[in-house]
Amino acid sequence: MKDGSGTIDLSPLAKKGGQPKFLDMPATGDTSKYSFNPCFSFKEGPANQECMQSSDIAVCQIQDDKYYDVGTQTSALFQNVGQGTEQKIVYKSSSSTKQSFVHLVCDPNISGGALAVIGETSSGSETYVSVSWRNGFE
Repeated sequence: MKDGSGTIDLSPLAKKGGQPKFLDMPATGDTSKYSFNPCFSFKEGPANQECMQSSDIAVCQIQDDKYYDVGTQTSALFQNVGQGTEQKIVYKSSSSTKQSFVHLVCDPNISGGALAVIGETSSGSETYVSVSWRNGFE
């Protein structure tokens, strides 16, 4: 991966059928909950909420019974972190200036996938999430 080769396959972590793989996960850094699904969009919440109105949601923030789009599937941008040994995905909201940073961790000791949500920064425009899984890098 240091040379830019290889494939990051998140499809084993994705759920099809309009539901997120990781549903309403509590954050450690704020009072919100977050839902995330790589590869396939999902809908969540009441009909008049952002995460139900969009057909492109990757990351949804749930706060005080409101469902906010904090990242869309089509905005996903992979970026190298540090010396190129780690990857993150940046997702941008279609309805605001919010973005979500999903840090990818390939962990041979984990079965399936795990999600840890840090939450929003003090500016309220960035959300940090860490996703761990096994066999995600090929």
